[in-house]
Amino acid sequence: EFVELTKKYQKMMKPTDWLVIDFISPAWDAVQAWYVEQVFGRDIDAYFVDRRKAKAKNDLEGDTDWKVINKAYYAWCSIWLKTPGHVFATAPVKPVGDRDDAATKQLYALHGVKPEGQKKLSHQFHTVLMMGRKRTGEFTMSTVKDRERREVDKAEVKDFALDYLLKIGQWRPVT
Repeated sequence: EFVELTKKYQKMMKPTDWLVIDFISPAWDAVQAWYVEQVFGRDIDAYFVDRRKAKAKNDLEGDTDWKVINKAYYAWCSIWLKTPGHVFATAPVKPVGDRDDAATKQLYALHGVKPEGQKKLSHQFHTVLMMGRKRTGEFTMSTVKDRERREVDKAEVKDFALDYLLKIGQWRPVT
């Protein structure tokens, strides 16, 4: 479903269009569920309950299962990475952990959290912004990474197009 929908929108897109993926994280869960259904013939919840009852140590094997799951996930990613327009994706966050690779730890250590989803999701975008909210209700934005643009730390955001795209990204309105 993710592949079919993304291909549909990709065909309609022009260089000035936006593909918004809100939230991107469920795609990773969906690929895993699809894989378990295809290979084991049952839904992922039943699969993991059965594995737990059997006290199995390895739920899915690295060389056989995760290779295929990752390839299926990246088949979808390759579509939106090649869209002729802009891609804007949102994701909930989860804590940076001991099992994260060194590059992820280095990139997200300052913030203590990273995007939830496939482990390489953190590195697939040119720009990563951490959005937040103050106790008083104002939204803020901090740069995690951005290409050749000034970084911001908890800058107030009222309008993303004005406050980031125009002011920081140096975009110019189409006239």
